[in-house]
Amino acid sequence: MGNERSGRRFFWGAKATVEESRSLDIVRWGREGLLRPGTCRSGTWGWHHSRTGEVQSTIAYSIDLSADPHVRLQYVFTKTGEQLDYRVELVCTRPHYGGLRWWFLCPVSVAGRPCRRRVRKLYLAPGSTYYACRQCCCLS
Repeated sequence: MGNERSGRRFFWGAKATVEESRSLDIVRWGREGLLRPGTCRSGTWGWHHSRTGEVQSTIAYSIDLSADPHVRLQYVFTKTGEQLDYRVELVCTRPHYGGLRWWFLCPVSVAGRPCRRRVRKLYLAPGSTYYACRQCCCLS
């Protein structure tokens, strides 16, 4: 009791959880004013250590909400030096009460078929290379 695994059950072969993964939340981007139709924006997003406040990782993004809505993600894995730069399509729906609701389309292919699941969050699971939906990352 009281060790670093306290409160969490550990099983060999257990799935990783969403809490262990980095995530991109499109609703949060909307609340921060990044998703205005017809605009283009860019910047960086960072994850900080909960206790020290030290930056653990960053990702550069550019959002284009003109004719072909998408976000371009750019990041580097510091351990391997691998650089990634890819697009994630965005779609919007109109809720009955008005406004726009934006969604990511999962960019990953599983068994040769593109997932393209409409999701609010994309995750970078431990050991993964690309941001994907929870199902493609096999997260619980």
